[in-house]
Amino acid sequence: MKLKTSLVVLILIVCSAFLRADVTPEKRIEIDRMLKLTGMGKLVDQMMNQMIAGFRANMKDVPSDFWDRFAQKCMVRR
Repeated sequence: MKLKTSLVVLILIVCSAFLRADVTPEKRIEIDRMLKLTGMGKLVDQMMNQMIAGFRANMKDVPSDFWDRFAQKCMVRR
């Protein structure tokens, strides 16, 4: 259980670091454009969905709405 909890905490930290980065609106537009052009946004979202599905399956005591909110915050494409 410690490993599972540690993984969730690590993912939350990584996601929150990206959300808090001081990026100008112009730079954010360029980053989003690059992610779309390279297809990386779709790939990241696919990987996150697979990871979250695994967490849901292994951590049945975590409410489903938590995973839904977590997925929304971590997805690149919106």
